[in-house]
Amino acid sequence: MNGFAREFSMTKGSAGLRKALAGAALCALCGCASLPDPVPLGETPVTGDSPIAREVTAAAAQPQPFPTWADIPKRPGDLRDADGWRLAVNDIKATGGATRAEAAAFLARAQDTDAFVEEARREATPPPAVTTPSDTEAFLRDMRARATPPPRPR
Repeated sequence: MNGFAREFSMTKGSAGLRKALAGAALCALCGCASLPDPVPLGETPVTGDSPIAREVTAAAAQPQPFPTWADIPKRPGDLRDADGWRLAVNDIKATGGATRAEAAAFLARAQDTDAFVEEARREATPPPAVTTPSDTEAFLRDMRARATPPPRPR
């Protein structure tokens, strides 16, 4: 197992703790903990004289109306009722049961290697020959008889 080369614990020696505290104290003395958040590249900080700050201040000065109960939209008509949800859940459960049964049948078949080998051999056997050897020999004899060399040039 890959463990740490050193143990950082408060019970066995406090050298690691002293180093961590010294680093934190150094950071506090230098003031690096109080640096402002960096501005992302390509963006300018929002200051009091920027156009964005003026727009925000103007928008905040003009109060907007609060929503009312009439602003809530009506209930859609195509939602399922409780019976529709029950039918959908039962359909999903039935589909899950069928899937589990198919998986169990597949696993049973996968564990029966002898039957798998026999089926694979049956599928791999070549089909019977279309022609018989005697037909092939007759065809070759006929082709040799018809094949005559061309006449010699004179």
